[in-house]
Amino acid sequence: MRFWWIAAALCAASVPALAQDSAPEEKPITGTYYMGPAMDAEDPKAPADHIYMTLTGDVAKAMWDAMPGKEEADECVGRMVKWAKSLACYAGPSPQAGGTLAPGDSPYQCFMGVNLKAGALYLGQDC
Repeated sequence: MRFWWIAAALCAASVPALAQDSAPEEKPITGTYYMGPAMDAEDPKAPADHIYMTLTGDVAKAMWDAMPGKEEADECVGRMVKWAKSLACYAGPSPQAGGTLAPGDSPYQCFMGVNLKAGALYLGQDC
């Protein structure tokens, strides 16, 4: 019987430690956003029911690293890109772009939009 009390005490003592070990580390994010209508809206006065976000720096690199799939050259912006449906993350310049980024460009950028009516990812940039 004494064994069970000791085992229960050890388990109870380890629960807070396990909770602390499994908590993700929260980090700040950098980027910009704007509100607007759908990119393909025909009415220029359509409601601003979409949010468009550009994430840069460490958060964009973390997303790039976590995205599956093959990187490919994006001729539109001259950078390497990974796509996951409507989410696009960019890394360094494509070989066709000559190997340099524009002044002030973050080495990593991710673009996404959210259709706030549908609560769904939406294309975050237009070439």
